Amino acid sequence: MQELYIIRHCQAEGQEPNAPLTMLGQEQADRLAAQFDAIPLDVIISSPYLRAIQTIQPLAENKKLLTNPDVYRLSLDAVPPAIERIPV
Repeated sequence: MQELYIIRHCQAEGQEPNAPLTMLGQEQADRLAAQFDAIPLDVIISSPYLRAIQTIQPLAENKKLLTNPDVYRLSLDAVPPAIERIPV
């Protein structure tokens, strides 16, 4: 069975697109990556906002997965084919 995990960004300095994570947010991102250590993942999809990318970066690095913010901008009908094209 496939599972979908939805994660909100860690603590950030604001809501602007370029708002970075706070120091606490960075610690939260590291803990998030550790929590997923034993969970297999195939794909990571992230918002293009800096806080979202910084949240998922430690996890993506640990899993050796690339994030693809372009998938985030697709309509729902286009998401499955776009995910299938992402190299795993």
